[in-house]
Amino acid sequence: MSKVLDSRIFKNYLKSFKEWVRRMKEGARISMEEFSIEKPEDGHEVSKKKVIITADGILPELIKKSPFFAGWSSVVVVHSDMVASGGMPLELFVSISAENKRRLKTLLSGIKSASSLLGIKISGGHTILGRTSSLSTFLIGEKIGGFKKIKSKNLVIGLLFDRKGRKGTRFFPAWNSFFKSSSEDIKRKRRCVLEITKFSSLVKDISTGGILGTCAIALEALGLGGEIDIARISPPDGISLEYWLKAFHSFGFLIFTKEEFIDMIKEKCEKNSLRFDVIGWTLKEKKFYIVCGSKRIKFFDLSRERILRWK
Repeated sequence: MSKVLDSRIFKNYLKSFKEWVRRMKEGARISMEEFSIEKPEDGHEVSKKKVIITADGILPELIKKSPFFAGWSSVVVVHSDMVASGGMPLELFVSISAENKRRLKTLLSGIKSASSLLGIKISGGHTILGRTSSLSTFLIGEKIGGFKKIKSKNLVIGLLFDRKGRKGTRFFPAWNSFFKSSSEDIKRKRRCVLEITKFSSLVKDISTGGILGTCAIALEALGLGGEIDIARISPPDGISLEYWLKAFHSFGFLIFTKEEFIDMIKEKCEKNSLRFDVIGWTLKEKKFYIVCGSKRIKFFDLSRERILRWK
């Protein structure tokens, strides 16, 4: 990788990541303070009930530009959050509004297509016709995975993904892991990730913050720093590193675990046509570094800068 490419990738990535954080956290901060929510979570576990709930909303501009894809995405995002939280998805609830019947039916078609492929039952929600389009989804699942309370601050960071896929959308960098996948394929791979959560300190699905942005959020949640070696990241064939770093994954996760579990996790992934690469490790120092050849670049200072934690 050339020095020019290094500089361009990280300058652009860091700029877009900080803008993404700024837009995301300001609204979240207001909501969390209003309701006295202590910590942000992708999936909330109902106390002593083994029930997990995940929720997400879709950007209005995406609904306007591509209502089918917006409907599809609304299911995929809560599904990824559920699996990363150790939950088996059970029932989906949808809150939706649309200006006209045509847009409503297209949104519903996307939702139905994704929920059918992922094997998720649509159980209810709320629909408004003749109003500005909006879409939120709420997924209920059963906790069957779990996380080890690993006291060690020396964790490895692994990237788990499905190499079988394609570029997902023209709206933002994305990797569609469900391309040409059957429902049975997805269920099998989902069970694999849920099993891996039992040997992990934390699992995070790759969000629109990309690999590095998702890692920064995860490190903040763990109260640790970290280091990712770019040389350890291998994009699928035909995908550039710059695109891969920024891409949203329909089924991709960062795994934070102990070194002793690496071989076992790799074996499980290989049996289920998934790839697992160790791409970095955690640090006691609360800074996030990117290693690229002989260069070590500070990506984010978690001791000074905040992402989702502000107390």
